[in-house]
Amino acid sequence: MLYMNSKGKALLAVSAVVFSFVILFVFYGYNQTWRLWNVPVMFPPGETVGFSDLRVITHGADSVAKGLDPLISNPDDPWGRPVNYPRVWQILYSLGINKSQTVFLGLIMIFCFLTGVVVVLHNSTNMTIALGMGALISPAVLIGVERANIDLFIFFLVVTTIYFARKSAILGDLLIIFSTALKLYPIFGLTFMLRMRERKFLLHAGIVVAILSVYFALIWPELILISRATPRATDLSYGMNVFWMRMQQFNYSLGLLSHIICFALILVAACLAVVACRRPSILEMTDLGEGSFSFDSFRVGSSVYLGTFILGNNWDYRLSFLILVIPQLSLWMASSNKQLRLCSKGATCALFASMWYLAISELWARFASNLIHVLPKTKSLPWLFDELVNWLLFFLLTYLFFLTLPEWTKNLLRFPYRPTKRRT
Repeated sequence: MLYMNSKGKALLAVSAVVFSFVILFVFYGYNQTWRLWNVPVMFPPGETVGFSDLRVITHGADSVAKGLDPLISNPDDPWGRPVNYPRVWQILYSLGINKSQTVFLGLIMIFCFLTGVVVVLHNSTNMTIALGMGALISPAVLIGVERANIDLFIFFLVVTTIYFARKSAILGDLLIIFSTALKLYPIFGLTFMLRMRERKFLLHAGIVVAILSVYFALIWPELILISRATPRATDLSYGMNVFWMRMQQFNYSLGLLSHIICFALILVAACLAVVACRRPSILEMTDLGEGSFSFDSFRVGSSVYLGTFILGNNWDYRLSFLILVIPQLSLWMASSNKQLRLCSKGATCALFASMWYLAISELWARFASNLIHVLPKTKSLPWLFDELVNWLLFFLLTYLFFLTLPEWTKNLLRFPYRPTKRRT
């Protein structure tokens, strides 16, 4: 396989994507461009740019100026939404950030996100870059861009963590603590530490978890408010709760049965994790790519997906973290091991099907327009397909992630009550 020697091709590809969108915005129109991808647009009256998710923070400055707590009441938000982020974000208000800086701040976050994508795709093959661009222009990612969601900046911080943790473990600790303080779920990215030796991992992970545990305890009232203000969607979303909550909207008993099925599927994933740790033939493979940047990125990207999936409901823009797994999946798709090759190809197909759900649903709506009056439920088929591929991706990434665990971790899982065996 032919690899690049620099970030040049990745930078060129990302620049071409940005330039293409700028041309579309100028000559085709802002709303019309997003409609090409079936991306829903949200922007307040009088504004020419959306960035609706960022506005819940920037418009909160006016609520604070009125003596209100925007986590409880945020009437200056265009949609009246309470802020559902930790209060640490309100430090921006003391720096003079308010609604007038929304567009500027949103552009900075998009720039940071694109920089992170370039870093992830550095030293990649042409095929890997093509896959990365396919993910970058997917509706799932574009929703986050159109709304200037905070996850764009968190993605950049996570990529920065992976990069600098390879140079300084302490710097990696500080970055993961900072990103988790901003958005909570980056704690699942602690898996970047798995590249360390056992004792070093336990030391650094223990320190980070202890600090974050104190932080969570201190902001516990905030977490309750954040949880209440965060909507649990059953469309444009992924997670173990999405299916049964959607079924519950049709029938309570059906929702209860679906809830049980979803828990059973989580147990199936747990069994796959055990199987992955007990396959010595795969443990001895030489093409896992252990120690590379793409390997660390895969661990972090897959663990963020798995962790947030189990957490419950997540908007699809969080699928942007799957860009982290693409370089390693691309490498494994050329593996000499058939099982690894097939799992990687399956995960890649499921990844793209999930990220392109909005476009698929639009195509289906046009294709099935003549069937709707005959089969009313056909409108739900794209959603059912999306749920299927989300669970398939969950299973495959669970299996592949546990394959990447270091030997001491696998031995710990295989022999939890035999400490002498674990050291052998």
